[in-house]
Amino acid sequence: HGIVDSLWVRSPPGKEPGPWARELGERQGLPLNYEGRYRWIVFLPHHGHGLGVPQRYYGVYENGEMKLRGVELRRSDACAFVKEVQREVLALLAGAPGARAFEQAIPRALALGARHARTLREGTVPRHELLLPRRPGRDLGEYAAFSETVSALRQLKHLGIPRGAGETVRYLLRDRHARDWERRVVVEERLRGDEPYDVE
Repeated sequence: HGIVDSLWVRSPPGKEPGPWARELGERQGLPLNYEGRYRWIVFLPHHGHGLGVPQRYYGVYENGEMKLRGVELRRSDACAFVKEVQREVLALLAGAPGARAFEQAIPRALALGARHARTLREGTVPRHELLLPRRPGRDLGEYAAFSETVSALRQLKHLGIPRGAGETVRYLLRDRHARDWERRVVVEERLRGDEPYDVE
């Protein structure tokens, strides 16, 4: 698997990965830096076509350190609840010493995720953990389409605290299908803590 500046390869049997990477680089005329050897690695599929996405993967080096790219835990637009669920699931999987143990840990990881999903569906997740941080790319008046972000910006303007392009807004998604800016989301500044939220 490879992307613009990284390449994941299996070293041949009996070859140490570090020296083999240098040897391979010399043969190809490319400077290669050996970063580490993984116990296991997962390249996540694209939602549309199912093929691996270059910048979305997670794995565990032989020393136990995790490498995460493109997952919600590293994203600035994910809510705290999703990040915590992913942190717990990945911590469980990180204990697997190899690919086979990783596969055997998957049912436990799925059960853990299912417990959190049940909590979400039951409506018992603290609302502040579901706040979605967004950085609008434009000012409110520049948007043509109706969206969650537009709803949040309109609420903030109505409260007398307008936000501009590049300023973070945080909101709870109440009803993704609502066409009313007051019902679609609730901004952090208006959050009471007992609002219903969208679980679709």
